[in-house]
Amino acid sequence: MGWPYSSRLYLSLRFKKEKITIHNQNDLKSFRIVGILKDSHAQRILNSGIKLKQVPKFNKMPEILIKDQADLFVYGDASTPWRIKNSRHDPKQFEVVYRFKRPSMAYFAFNKSTPDAIFNTFKKAFEKTMANKEKIQNIYMKYGIDINQQ
Repeated sequence: MGWPYSSRLYLSLRFKKEKITIHNQNDLKSFRIVGILKDSHAQRILNSGIKLKQVPKFNKMPEILIKDQADLFVYGDASTPWRIKNSRHDPKQFEVVYRFKRPSMAYFAFNKSTPDAIFNTFKKAFEKTMANKEKIQNIYMKYGIDINQQ
């Protein structure tokens, strides 16, 4: 059981000291890109024929860019600033150089054996939370997400 709960863009980011301009997805083929192993955003890059170095965890990606072992990293837009900060780096050191046009859908998924009552309780609570725009804005702000770019 499951349902989509958001549509998020995925991005390519660069370390600000690097001068990189990307006009279209095809331009990415000439850069060294890193993504997370088995991550949906990395899979989309691989499926489009672009080479990608894969790492097991997000916290490796900012460091790889800083050490000039890659030019870009790819990840979803929703939590990137917060994850960079949790990797002990300043999110302001990085900037988006390309936003992919097709958003990726995010889903909640439940095991088939989950009782309907639990599923319905969760769904109702989630929908109630999403209806509270002020609460959602506070959540986004907590993680450094600019909701005006969503």
